[in-house]
Parts: sequence; C-alpha cells; structure tokens
Amino acid sequence: MGLCGRRGAVVAAALVAFVAGSGAASAASVNVKLPYGIAYDLSPIQIDVSGGQSWHIFDIHKQELAKGALDGATKTVTFTPPRYGWYAVEVGTERPGPSISGAAKFIGVTPKFPNMHTLVQGELHGGWNDEALQAFAGFLCDRTNTHWQGLDGAARVADQARKYGVTLIMQFEGYGQADNLQHVRDAVTKLKDKVKYWEVVNEPNFGGGPDKYFRTIQKVYPLIKSIDPQAVVMGPDTCGINLGWNEGFLKMGGGKYIDALSVHDYEGDDAIDHFHWEYVFGELRKMMNKYGCADKPIWQTERTISAVVAKTFRGGSQAVRTTLQRDILETFGIPGDHNNHYYVQTTGYEAVPSYVFSDSGPHPAALTVRTRAAMTVGRKFVHKLDFGPSGNKIFLGLLYQGADGSTVTLRNYGALDQKMTLDVSGGDAIEVVDTFGNSEKAPVAGGKAAVTVSQWPIYLRLAPGQKVTVPKMDFGRNIARQAKFTWSAASKSDPKLLADGVFQIAHGASPWGSPWAGTYAGKKFNEKTETLEMAFDGPRTVGQMLVFSIPADNPHCALLDYDLQYWNGSAWVTIEEARTPCPPSDPVATHESIASTWYLDNQMFVHQFKPVTTAKLRMLVRRISRGCFIDTITEDTVNWRPATNALELREIEIYEVPGAGGAGPNPAKQAAAAEVEATTGTVVHAFTSGTMVQVFQLAQGILADTWNGKDRGAK
Repeated sequence: MGLCGRRGAVVAAALVAFVAGSGAASAASVNVKLPYGIAYDLSPIQIDVSGGQSWHIFDIHKQELAKGALDGATKTVTFTPPRYGWYAVEVGTERPGPSISGAAKFIGVTPKFPNMHTLVQGELHGGWNDEALQAFAGFLCDRTNTHWQGLDGAARVADQARKYGVTLIMQFEGYGQADNLQHVRDAVTKLKDKVKYWEVVNEPNFGGGPDKYFRTIQKVYPLIKSIDPQAVVMGPDTCGINLGWNEGFLKMGGGKYIDALSVHDYEGDDAIDHFHWEYVFGELRKMMNKYGCADKPIWQTERTISAVVAKTFRGGSQAVRTTLQRDILETFGIPGDHNNHYYVQTTGYEAVPSYVFSDSGPHPAALTVRTRAAMTVGRKFVHKLDFGPSGNKIFLGLLYQGADGSTVTLRNYGALDQKMTLDVSGGDAIEVVDTFGNSEKAPVAGGKAAVTVSQWPIYLRLAPGQKVTVPKMDFGRNIARQAKFTWSAASKSDPKLLADGVFQIAHGASPWGSPWAGTYAGKKFNEKTETLEMAFDGPRTVGQMLVFSIPADNPHCALLDYDLQYWNGSAWVTIEEARTPCPPSDPVATHESIASTWYLDNQMFVHQFKPVTTAKLRMLVRRISRGCFIDTITEDTVNWRPATNALELREIEIYEVPGAGGAGPNPAKQAAAAEVEATTGTVVHAFTSGTMVQVFQLAQGILADTWNGKDRGAK
C-alpha cells in the first residue's frame, strides 16, 4: 500500500471526527438474487427486501424506477432494468434524524462485451489480487510483490493475470527485499517465464533520498537483466509525481537503470484536474528529455480514487474521476494497462476505501471503466482532439484507431450537460455508446450530427472510412481582468486571483498557491445568499462566461447553485440560473458507509447567452457544497461538520462580443496593468492546439526559489 494513501486515510479520519456506527442499527436488509450483483441483459431481477415501510430502486441520477410498500415481512420483488446501468435498491429510509435508518445494495447491468470478461458464479476469490474481477471491470493493470504471499503465491497471481489478460507488475516492495540480492535472484529466476514487469521499492521518497534509491537500483537493474534480458524494470514510483525527487534521481544517471519511469499520481485529494496534470506530467517529461531518457515510457503504478469518504458513499463521483484520470493519463502516453488503480476488491486495505466492488455490489466505476476498456481495447490511441482555445478548457476528446474502425471519446471537465454538433463524413448515422454500454444511432443530416457531452464519457464507434470533426471554440477576448470583483461576505483572498489566468488548486505539488475563497454561511439552498459582483469602468457587451470552481473534497467547498445577473441601470436581471443536479442524500447503510449521496463532480459552469451590454455583472450564490458533502442530511447522518464554510473559486473568464461597441478598455489602465503583471510573477496558461503552455515570468526573483531544484512535491 502506498504510504501517501495511508496519509490520506489519517487526514480523512481527522477531518471526519465522528463516532463510527453512531445511530441505532437498522433491521432493513436487501438481497439481490444475482451472482455478485451483476446482470448481463435486461431480464427481470428478483430481490428480497425487508425492514421499514417501503422499498425504492434508483438509477445513478436518483431517478426512481420502482417502489413498493412493506409490512415488516420479507418480500420478493421483481425489477426489470430499463437500460444498462447502475442501480441502488434502498429499504427503510423513512425515519428522519441522524440515525442509520435504512440499507441498500447495488446492481450492475452491463453488456456481454465480446472483448471483456464475463464473471461466473464462484469465480471470484477475494484478496489483494483477484484477476477475474480486474478483467471484468476493465482495470487491466495490477500489482503484487514478492513477499506478501511468498514466491509461490506470486507465481499463482502471475498465472491468473496471464489467464485473464491483466498486465501484472511484480514489485520488490521495500529496501529489505530489493537490497537482498539473493532474494532478487531467486524471485526473477523463479518468475522470469511468468513476469515481465518488475518495480524496485515502493515509494522510496518515504524511505530516504534519491541517492539511496540510486545505489539500490544500480545493483538490482543489472542483476534482473542478467537473468532475464527481456524484463522491463521500472522505478522510482514516488508518492506524488514529486518533481524535485525525480530530478535528483535522474541527475545522478538513474535513467540508465530503468526501462520505464513509474509514478504514483497522488497529487492532493481524490479530485482529478487536467490543468494540474498537464503541468506536472509536462514538467516530468521535460525533465526526462533533459537527462537523456526521453524514449522511456511513464507508468502510473498506484492511485486510489475513493467512493467512500467520511462514511458516505459517493459512487458517482468515483466513477467520473476514475474514468477522467484514465482519459487524461492516456494523453501522456499511459494507457489503461499501464495505469494501476489501487485497488479493486474490498479485501484489500480498507482504511483507504478506493475499491470498486464490495459485498454491497459493484460500484458505478466497475461498470464505467469496463465500458471504457471495451470501447478502446484493441484500438491504439492516436491523439487528443482540439476543441479550440476556449473549448479545450471545457471538453476532452481522444481518438483511437483499429483495423475495424475508430473510437472517439467525448466528455466535459465537470460542467452541466453541453450540446455539441459534430461534422461527420461517411454514413447516415454514427453509433454513440454511453458510459454504461447503451448504444444508439445519432442521425447524420447535412454532414452534421448532434450529441450531448456530459461529465460521463461517451464513445463514438466509427466504421472504417467514417470520420468526425469536433467544433473549435474561441470565445475571443477575455476582459475579466478589467473588472473589479467584490464579495458580499468576508474574504481574506486577493480578488485578483479570480482573473489572473491561473487555475489554482489544492495540490501539494502545485506552485500556484490556493484558490480565492469567500465565507458562506448558508447550509441549504437559498438559506443565505451572497453575491460576487464584477464591475467595469464602463459598459461592456458580453455573451460568454466561464466559471471555474473547486472540486468538492474534504474541506473544499464547491459552487453548486447561483444566478448569473446583469445590471440594466435600475435593477438586476437574471441571465441564467445555474443549478447543479444533486438530489437529497440518503441515510442508508452499505459497505463501510452509513449514508449515500448522488453528487457527481461538477466544478465548472459554461455560460453562452444573448449578448448584454452592462457595466456590472454578478453571481447570486444560492448554495455551495458542505466540504465533501452536498447537504446537511449527510452531515447529520455521520455527525460531521465541514472544516470551512467558504466558497472556493479558481478563475472567472468574461468574454466581450467583438465589435459590439461599449466604452471599451482604458488604454492607460491597460498599460499600468501590464506593468504590474510583469513584476508579480504571474503564471499564465496559454492553449495551443489543446496543449497547455506554461509561461513563467520570473521578474524580481519572486518565483525563482520554486524552480531552483528544491523539492516541490514533498507531502
């Protein structure tokens, strides 16, 4: 287990501060009569339910699909799923208050994809390495080591990985194993016909400096290669990308002693942010180029993304983030079979609840990653799609090609659903597969096809000769820096953070600092509104706006609901109402959880509206998240309170309509602003063909210490 994963568990425990098991135990129970809670078609499913006054079945968005009354006795009900998807069966949620009042089980309904494993009764054995489950869920990379189960046990895991088509990494976990050269010799000799990939020491940045690791790998690498010249040796798999530590290792010549550079991409909370990942992986790749190992691949060999946070089940959030992490890492040359999610089965290290399968049934991530693997296995990643300078902040798309056609993946980075019109050549329809495997045909008319792009990935399955082109979006000139930002409540943050071109986020390895934060006392929708006003020195005509919030994690409170308004000279007029769909949480018991929430991962808002001319805009904020929770139902159930009551925003972009008139910019003020920027160490994100270019202005040495070789990745 990665030490930073253990750190995360300790931090989460400190933040939660609740009494485990608070509330009376519930007599409610659910028994889904399916092997492992999985169905492969839309046939009726038998479910035993008891306890409470009623039972309910919801889909991933908490749309109620079935319900019924209970009289205390066990009752067998029949549910026919309308589509492939994830479903929750809940019993006994009527009793109000903080006590556990119900129970739930999960059902996964997924296609029998021809290139994916189908589970049969009795096949799963549990434990750290359950390769059948890995193969079913599309987590096609796994890791074990040479001492947990002994070399015979390691050999059995290797045989299972080969049987199910899972890439297995064999690790000499600690210095005690790696520095014991006889142990290394025995392991490689015994396993060389079963194991190709070897990793040397787990997270050595917690056991010493890069010099210590260099001395170890310098001995182990040639020994492994002398026994098995075809072996692939990787390291140093630091916890966090840890640029300073990795540079120290490479500077010593460490690149000569690895065939692949492995990392654990723990970079803060569970949230996945493309701005940060583009920065940190870009820096790592530049570093590898600098020290002569540009040709070596990068592997990601341990990452936890949890569904259970503070005794609360957030399965939808885990699914969105897990597929996003895989999509983003693919763009850095790290395919799914080189990307290890730690871990799939619950019998692993449950203090870090990142598993995707439990005795409550499959989590949504087990189904969404399965679909992703089915849509991309056997097809080679070609490139990331270019949506233009504005669109690349909103959308992510990947192109895969194979002998039988192509796959295009589309998703947004945490916004509400976005309509997109594609240019299509070839055919009168394109096949669109959703994140759970449902397929439909999108008609092509006049060379155009319309799709809806959400946080969930969708997959366009294109026949040979068929091609789609995505729109390129350029909103034009961002005038947010010309505005004066005023928050109606208290704030200790510099308002300039809201329009400085920097996407700050709470990551230990980020050089950009914290986002803007403003206090917010309201606990429920519209309980106590606050406003963020954006005032210009004269009228501006605007038609688009992007608002970047923060992911809801631990103490970080995300923007959920607000009204975007403009001043018409006498009153505030609402342009759009932004509402995040997150139904009320439920006080139900599942594996390691006593509450369930339905929030996904909303963290940005896209506004495109009929242009208005105004000197003032404002956001009338009506609700924010309660740290990692969405409502007080969850708080009360687990007896938890957020560490802060502050809205966090990363950036606001306001786009002027070209040639629309208005007062326009003040040249003198523009020149003064440019002079200030040149001396404040501003970090600017520019987007060119979908790739973020970092432009660092290091005037007056303000940021010089950040880049002089100091370790910025230490936790």
